[in-house]
Formats: sequence, structure tokens, C-alpha cells
Amino acid sequence: MNKRVAIVFTDVWLAYSPTTLGIYDSLKKHGVAVVILTVTQNAAYARDLRRNVVMVDQESNPLGRLHNLAYRIKRRAARFAGRKAAWLYRSLGDYFQFLKFDRALRRFAPDEIIAVDLRALAIAQHSLPQVPVNLVSLEIPEPSEREEQIAEQRISRVIIQSQARLQHLFNDVKPKAFLVQNAPTFREFPLETSKRRGVVFCGSAYEGFGIFSCLKFLSVNPEYHLTVKGVVPLQIQQYLKVIFPELLSEERLTIDTNYLEMDALVEFLKAFRIGFAFYDTRFDFYDRFNYHTASAGKMFTYFASGVPVICNNLPGLRVAEEFGAGVLIEDLDAGSILRAIQKIEANYDYYAQNCLKAAAHFSFEESLQPFIDELLVS
Repeated sequence: MNKRVAIVFTDVWLAYSPTTLGIYDSLKKHGVAVVILTVTQNAAYARDLRRNVVMVDQESNPLGRLHNLAYRIKRRAARFAGRKAAWLYRSLGDYFQFLKFDRALRRFAPDEIIAVDLRALAIAQHSLPQVPVNLVSLEIPEPSEREEQIAEQRISRVIIQSQARLQHLFNDVKPKAFLVQNAPTFREFPLETSKRRGVVFCGSAYEGFGIFSCLKFLSVNPEYHLTVKGVVPLQIQQYLKVIFPELLSEERLTIDTNYLEMDALVEFLKAFRIGFAFYDTRFDFYDRFNYHTASAGKMFTYFASGVPVICNNLPGLRVAEEFGAGVLIEDLDAGSILRAIQKIEANYDYYAQNCLKAAAHFSFEESLQPFIDELLVS
């Protein structure tokens, strides 16, 4: 009988969590009966994933109706009670979300659970305490933001990006860890760079990921063309139209929001010369441990495409310099970005070849395999 594994993903951007989808795909290849339990996806992120995905809040049952009622109560009450109403709604929402995931988990009856981040871990541990639970740690909250009640000693295994993040996340009890990056599975290909053109910003174009700095660089360096590939929030689109209308009118900026799965995205990126991977720590929300130590998934995607990368100098992004696959900059000013581009262009093939070496080193399926092997025999 095939092993049954449930992946619990409580956020609204499953399509943009390649680690979660990659774990699902690897388990399927090994004959595991696997399901992803999640919630209704945000319209900006919703995609046809062609996988066994159950959105627990879309099932026809009283719990869904109760959750919708709680949402309406919150929206109305917030006009009068402010923070108290928001706190009440969050408490009710967390409770109803637990009930919905609990119902779906019990119906699927998994042999193992893989929980993506701490909220999913808390739900899984409280729902089926007798079932082994594995944690995939993608986001690390600040200590003051940790509200989930989890049992560290009852975590079977952890997939995480670095020992530093493991030490920060857990106190006395350190579960067995598997270091896996948010990276593609590397496929070798002949490197041909002569036809590459332009620079690319891949991923969600939020302010904390440096999109403003990229636009400012483009505005003062008209010889460059930038392609933004990914989710572009409405407020960023409005910012473009008001502050930088010439970038669009002069066709120096391309916005491409068409969704591509990882292998197709790697192929798409091979057309570009240099990629950007930034965390703009001038925004308070991004000036925290989680972003300082996170190795951005887009950086590894650039590696797998043979595209040298420019990153800001943060611990989680220094792998680009360590492998000679990119250049680190101390700030996100236009001048710093330009000098980094010029440095890469002066020895382009060196950086591009090193990208492939980094991509092979961090290849997802190979990095994940020890975890899969242990899960299958447990």
C-alpha cells in the first residue's frame, strides 16, 4: 500500500511556492499518494496547478459558512471597534481555519504530514497528534509575532535553508534538519550567451523586493531594457503610470505577468543577460532576520538559467559571490547597480559558467532526496 502524505499550506500563494510544489512532485514520482490542503487562492496568484489540491474553505459544509459569517462580522465591526474587532476576527478566523483543515486531514487520513511554516505545523500537530509531522520552514517570524502553539519535540524532520535559520527558529530542541534551497532542479544545457539581451526582475514586484530601485536605475540609464516577470501589484502599476510613464511609452520596460511553472520559467530567463535579486531593508518589514538570511528563490532560478545575478549584500544572498555567479552591492542606488552590471559584463562568461556550477550544487531534487528516502522508510 502506498504511503499517504498530506501537505498543509495555509497561505494564498501556492502557485508561487516552488518548494511546496517541488516536494509534491518528488513524492508523486516515488509513488506516494499525496494531496495539498490549502485555502482559496488570492486572485493575483490563483493558477491551474494540475495537482491534487483541495481548498478546504471551498467545500460545502457549515464550517465554511461560519467562516464567511465571521468575516462579514469583522468587516462591519471594524468600523466601530478597530483593533479589538480585528483581534476578535483573527481569533475566530484561526479557529475556523483549524476546523476546516482538521476535517480535511481526518478525511484523507495521512501516514505523514508535511506542514509549510508554523501555522500549518500548529494545525497539523493539534489535528492528528498521532501522525508524524514534518516542517518546511520558508518564512521565519519575529519572536514577538509567534502566536502558534507548537511542540518542538514532536517535529519529525525539518526542511530549512541554513543552520543559522534552524538555530534561530528553535530553542532547546533541534529537530533533524535537511538543508534544501528554494531552487529549481538543474537540467544541464549548452551555454550560449551571445544572443542574450536586457536585464530582468523575476518574482513578485513588491517594494521590499527592490522594484523601486530597479525602476529608478532604468529611468537614468536609457540604454537598458528591463523585463519584470511575475506578479505586479496594482499599487506598483499605478506608481509606474504616475512616476515613470516614459518607461512604458518608450518601451524600455516590459511587464509580463503570465504564469510559468519552474522548468518553463528557467527556459524563459535564458534570454536575459543579468537578473536582479534584492531585499530592500530600508522598508522596516524587510529589515529583519527572515529576509537578511533568506536565499531568494529567484537567485537560484537565475543560476539554473545561467544568468548572472546582482544582489544586495545580505547573508542569505552572499552565495552569489561565493560561487562567482554574481555581484553584491552595498546599496540599491542606480550607480551601484550600473557598476555591478559593468563588472559582470567585463567577464560575462566567467559569471555565467559559475551560475551553472551553483545551480548543480543546489539542485532541488538532489537536495531533497535524503529527506524523501527517510520519509519513505519511516
